[in-house]
Amino acid sequence: MTPQALDAAIIGSAQKIGHYKIAGYGTVHAYATELKLDFPATELNKTLHESYSIDDSLTKLAVGKVNPKAENTVDDEKAAFEDDFNFLSNSVSIMSSSSSEDDE
Repeated sequence: MTPQALDAAIIGSAQKIGHYKIAGYGTVHAYATELKLDFPATELNKTLHESYSIDDSLTKLAVGKVNPKAENTVDDEKAAFEDDFNFLSNSVSIMSSSSSEDDE
């Protein structure tokens, strides 16, 4: 995995954790609101919005910078792999044809 792809994976993992937190805070906030626990509901709402803000920032970073770089390096690696594969395929093909000539 390229360093750029690793960066994208780290951001994706951080977002997965963040989404888990958002679900938890949202659920507890709903309970606190339903139970008319105003102070905890207010504090949970602040925390929930902070989590949304972090998620938005990570999305902007991923979509705007990290993912395109990762995609480009994957394309470069794919092209290099295809070049190597074609080279090896041609080598095997040449070896196969010369060994069949030797058999004659």
